[in-house]
Amino acid sequence: MKTKVILILGITTLILALVSACGSNNSNPLGGCNGLSYAEAFQGDQYQDLIDATSTFGEEQTAQSCEVYKSELQEWYGVLQGLSSDCIGVPQEQYQQSLAEAQESIDEIDCSQYESN
Repeated sequence: MKTKVILILGITTLILALVSACGSNNSNPLGGCNGLSYAEAFQGDQYQDLIDATSTFGEEQTAQSCEVYKSELQEWYGVLQGLSSDCIGVPQEQYQQSLAEAQESIDEIDCSQYESN
């Protein structure tokens, strides 16, 4: 399972790198990507909750910590899904493909294997 955790963290890091192009120089009158600036995305509660869940799951691989981790990944996916591809600076098709691959990775997490822990 550590491989899956590393894979998901890698995908998350890749998406985070893509998001790094987002900033206040965006032409959006709200000052960011669909009203959400780059800084706001990474200072928000959802990002910190994901970091906390990842840490907890890494330390305590139980069904409950896995479910929380998977839920937080899904929440963070929602944040990333809300950003426009223009903000991130990649073609829409490429961004949607990255999001689809991230969703598949989240869906593949099977927390039932930790029920005995």
